[in-house]
Amino acid sequence: MEVRVNPADPSDPQMVSEASSVNSVVHAPHGSPLKRIKKEEVDDLRPLASMKFEEDVRAEPHAPVPKRRRVNVEVVVPTRRQVYGEELPAFEDASSFIARHFGDIVKKEEEKFQYNILHDHIEAKVKKEEVMSDDVVHRRLALIGHATYNVRLDPVIRDVTTTRLFTSSKWGGNTQETFPFIGKPFLDRHGLDDFMYLNLLYNPHAPRWPGAPGLFFGSSVRGADADEWPKIQRTIVRLKTNVWLYVGQYKCTPAPSLTSDEWRAQAPRVQQTWVSKIMTQGWGKIIRANIILQRRLQRDPTLQELHDAVQSNEAFSVSADAIYQAFEEGHAVLRSWCMKCTGYDENFQREIAAGNGQ
Repeated sequence: MEVRVNPADPSDPQMVSEASSVNSVVHAPHGSPLKRIKKEEVDDLRPLASMKFEEDVRAEPHAPVPKRRRVNVEVVVPTRRQVYGEELPAFEDASSFIARHFGDIVKKEEEKFQYNILHDHIEAKVKKEEVMSDDVVHRRLALIGHATYNVRLDPVIRDVTTTRLFTSSKWGGNTQETFPFIGKPFLDRHGLDDFMYLNLLYNPHAPRWPGAPGLFFGSSVRGADADEWPKIQRTIVRLKTNVWLYVGQYKCTPAPSLTSDEWRAQAPRVQQTWVSKIMTQGWGKIIRANIILQRRLQRDPTLQELHDAVQSNEAFSVSADAIYQAFEEGHAVLRSWCMKCTGYDENFQREIAAGNGQ
């Protein structure tokens, strides 16, 4: 940066003589954010040499008093390109700066927006009052992103749905289990043992369209966080009665369990749904057994004691209030897994399409 101080009136001899003593150049450090400063008027910028002259003037009562000198200060600052030359940093260009530092954020927000649009418009039988809060859902989906896996199969084939009866007769397994056991005759024929059937009535945050991300929730006891998922799952989702859609091959990644505060923040219908299922479903036995053993032992059971209880024939019946209390106190938790599509078996879907009218 250069600072030049010039007299305002070069025709005045006194002003010229004084100005010659104050002309100066000041170099500012490189990288200054300013490029040019407008002229400013600076008063009383006088060299020390003029002080004696003024004293002599005051000594003569009839001597004319010199006018106050006015100077203009002009500041010249080098541009960033003059400083850096061809090595100008990327952030000199606003668009490249935004792309570099905010591009990922913008992309994630766009993916989240598209996810919400598709999620809300896919025709599926889901009880809206039984879904988790947006905060719980998006906080966990953010761990894997909201982007949809690019399935290249012709939509005419890709979007053909099927029934559990058809998939069971063709690839084996019963029509009720989430992870059906595949008998040896079927395995010997096709070798597929990775089926995961998700009903949106019970898993409303499962993927709703091919390649979509999703969440899987399960109940357990305190200290039993979501385990590493053993394998990639061939995921088929129930959209409504007798309408099942193959959505792809999914990797399930452990996500944080719901905290007690997150549980309390859920709609009453969501809490009621989970409590009623835990009371009656086999997979809820671990929580029921934990409640009963706490009463009997007057302490938390060990993992081995809990395992033995679950393997026993005892039903461990408990009230809804007892289950609510277990969640409130943190003895029962909802575990979660992020579901990310990692592939799509086109031949598998072609077989579904061929067997269902396409």
